Amino acid sequence: MTGVRGHDLRLLPAALAVWLASALSGLLPIAVAVDSGRAVIVAVWLVAGLALAVAVALRGRRGATVAVLVGVALAGAALAVTSVAVSAPERHPPALREAADSRAVVSALVRVDTAARPLAAGGVWFDATALRLDEEEVSAPVRVFLAEPGGRLPVAAELVLEARADGGGVVGESTLLTASAVAERSPPTGVAAVAEVLRATFLDRAGRLGGDVAGLLPGLATGDTSALDAGLEDDMRTASLTHLTAVSGANCAVVVIAGWSVAALLGAGRRLRTCAALAVLAAFVVLVTPEPSVVRAAAMASVVLLARLGRRSGAAVPSLLASVIVLVVLDPGIAGQLGFVLSVLATAGLLLFAEPIARRLGALLPRPLALVLAVPIAAQAACQPVVLLVDPSVPVYGVLANLLAEPAAPAATGLGLIGCLLAPWWPAAADAVIGLAAVPAWWIAAIARAVASWPSPRLAWWPGVGGVVALTVLTVLGLLLVTRSARLAPVRRLSGFVLAGALVAAGASTVATPLLRSAAIPADWRIAMCDVGQGDALLLRGDAGVLLVDTGPLPEPLDACLDLLGVDRIALLVLTHYDLDHVGGLEAAVGRVDLALVGPSDGADDDRDRRDLEEGGASVREAVRGDSGALGSLRWRVEWPERGSSLRGNPASVTLRVDIAADARGAPLSVAMLGDLGEEEQGRVARLDMGRVDVMKVAHHGSSDQSPALYDALGARIGLISVGAGNDYGHPNPSLLALLAERGTEALRTDLDGTVVLSSRSDGVAVWVSGVALPSAASRLAHPPQTDQASGRRYDLRARTEAEEGRGRDEAHRRRSRRRRLLVGKGVRRTASRSARHRAVPPLGEPGRHHLTLRSRPPGRPP
Repeated sequence: MTGVRGHDLRLLPAALAVWLASALSGLLPIAVAVDSGRAVIVAVWLVAGLALAVAVALRGRRGATVAVLVGVALAGAALAVTSVAVSAPERHPPALREAADSRAVVSALVRVDTAARPLAAGGVWFDATALRLDEEEVSAPVRVFLAEPGGRLPVAAELVLEARADGGGVVGESTLLTASAVAERSPPTGVAAVAEVLRATFLDRAGRLGGDVAGLLPGLATGDTSALDAGLEDDMRTASLTHLTAVSGANCAVVVIAGWSVAALLGAGRRLRTCAALAVLAAFVVLVTPEPSVVRAAAMASVVLLARLGRRSGAAVPSLLASVIVLVVLDPGIAGQLGFVLSVLATAGLLLFAEPIARRLGALLPRPLALVLAVPIAAQAACQPVVLLVDPSVPVYGVLANLLAEPAAPAATGLGLIGCLLAPWWPAAADAVIGLAAVPAWWIAAIARAVASWPSPRLAWWPGVGGVVALTVLTVLGLLLVTRSARLAPVRRLSGFVLAGALVAAGASTVATPLLRSAAIPADWRIAMCDVGQGDALLLRGDAGVLLVDTGPLPEPLDACLDLLGVDRIALLVLTHYDLDHVGGLEAAVGRVDLALVGPSDGADDDRDRRDLEEGGASVREAVRGDSGALGSLRWRVEWPERGSSLRGNPASVTLRVDIAADARGAPLSVAMLGDLGEEEQGRVARLDMGRVDVMKVAHHGSSDQSPALYDALGARIGLISVGAGNDYGHPNPSLLALLAERGTEALRTDLDGTVVLSSRSDGVAVWVSGVALPSAASRLAHPPQTDQASGRRYDLRARTEAEEGRGRDEAHRRRSRRRRLLVGKGVRRTASRSARHRAVPPLGEPGRHHLTLRSRPPGRPP
């Protein structure tokens, strides 16, 4: 079985079967995997054996090859299912499952497995192995969220935490441990300790360079992005250069080639050169920390690069497929990890398509330039359909950026590694080498900054499965263009026409979509929830100015939202509290604000935000219950915190009631803004009687820490949830969504809907959203809206009586134990806007009268 240019693909069915079986098994509840695993294993092995028996019986006849391939694929699937069933009890021991089910606080001894990564709101997260829970010895993977790391957390260090357990309900999901601080810590020992000294010393020496290079060089050399500037990181993401700061096959290739070359210079034979390359690669893995992604990259580099270096290039693809089978069987949890998927796809793209693409480009360009261009084109073509799942946009200048930056990456990586090895023992020499490495690192940073500043650096694409399928089809058509088969000549011609049309349409949409999107926003909008990732930024407009509540985690998304809505001046800014996901984007508002109401200060950083506002010309005062004012038709009143309160942080979130008067086109609107209040404070606010409202900003991004009493008291028909797509906390929590659904409150979410804009109408509230909801979004409604796509006419779905909505309210709601405040991390930030759609909600009179009525398609939305 051969494929592109005669590559041996006989292991492809087995690799796909192993991969798919592991990924699907990872979705099973733990109890099912453990209790039913044996029966499934026996059944799959019997089917595999039957297929192989048929292959033997057909030996030498037609169909024998197919039977063998099917049998081997089924055997691979059986092996994968066996691995999942065997490892599930170890990954999810009873003690850990019981703690997670009850969300209990446990004393956990964990070993740090990955570098700690910062969260936007402070604190860090990292993957670890739980070694002990209370008094029971275990060995289970966990993900740790730590509010106060108390210093550097080296890989292989052991920590004792008082942590709350949560999640981990399915096989492929790690249990979450949330802790405030480290109770005890033990540093790494042996080889891990030496590697930590090298990393820490190198980070310190590189930091003395200053500028973008100080944080970028450690990322290029060792994958340490802890000091990388957030703005540069964002620019590299926009320019499709983030792979340069992730330890990948490219880094491993530099190391393997270096080890091979040094051994060759010393006169070693092929076997010794291979051993030397493998030894250097193993040392590199220890140095950059043996995270699962690093081990994957090293395994890929080992089997593929050494096959080529050993003059057995034809074995590269079978080696890749074999490595997939081995890695997935040994660790079934990686089958569903995005990093693993992208690693395999990028490697396969390079092996299968780089040479045909280079050959086709060679007809127009010099051969060396064609080869350089072919590498990023092949890798991006293979990976981009999957990348769409987390970022629904396509980089416009990605290939060009990689063409310009890639030649500098090996020099920065190689020199950086030498500087890292010298840093603890010979600082002067290390500084000299690091200085040389700074030159290519500076070039890469300059390319990222420049490309990100170019117009329309990313092209908006359909999100979800539909977008993945569409781009996959176009990618396959593009790859067909580089084939040489005479039989495919008509297909190549058709592919060329289709791709040319797609490029013209893409260029036109790049120009037209922003104009259509801005034109589609209702000119009389009253409320806008900006899509700023995992954070809050909500605008309310009266006829005398705009009120902004919080600024989100970064200034760029808020800037984009203000531009989209045409907001230049902010009459009133309310900072509910000082977590970074609420004030991190303050830079976008400074200089535009007339008056700022802020929550109680809790330190110098909070005071600095106040000073920034004052220096920008704003009057600043602390908000307390009873404060009130008006922006023409918009009246606001502070409901919380009470005067003299000692609360700080989330419990002291400034809570507002806003009333917007009726106008010629629409009815009045009332809004409750709850900040990040937890269940206890929500209960106290409920007793203060805010009154019923039409719209509410759901507290704390939809966490589970909610008070049903407050939601009953408010009676809102619309619940706005500002939450980052792909966030690590499971926000919004299913219990919160159930709470809203039981009360007839329609949830609008930035992770599914993008920026949400509400306008009042005489027959209800018109809802405009910038994004197309993912297919799973329909499950949020008991009865999904129906739309006449041709006319966009409205349909009443059904009336819901108060009696219907009251069912379930009469059931006692147990007050959940108050959970320790979860850190709020930055979600996957949207780097390109999406197309728009409209919805409307009928009259907001007494709660419980009606449900949704309309969903229509505005200009510019793809069918």
